[in-house]
Amino acid sequence: MIKNEFEIIRNAHQIRGAGRTITLRDKLKQIKRYAIPLLASGIRKAERTAVAMESKGFTGDRNREFYNVIPVSKKDWLLFCLLICIVLVSAFTSHQLGYLTLYKGEL
Repeated sequence: MIKNEFEIIRNAHQIRGAGRTITLRDKLKQIKRYAIPLLASGIRKAERTAVAMESKGFTGDRNREFYNVIPVSKKDWLLFCLLICIVLVSAFTSHQLGYLTLYKGEL
């Protein structure tokens, strides 16, 4: 990742004519020209990664839970039984009225 950034910056400097170095002082300037954009790019990418991780819920908290246990109460069981009864009564009524025909072994 950093290598790609370095190559992009180097190509941009060569296009602008800033790629030639002769003296030691020029080499130090060249290092500075590469170091600052690379550092800025690294900080920018780290910040984007941190924001993405926070939006996904990765906060670094050691007491994370992946799920919450939801207890089933008596009201839940009562509603479940009521729904089963409604489905059975609907199926029986549909069969009696002729809307629901069961398989009689004929094709």
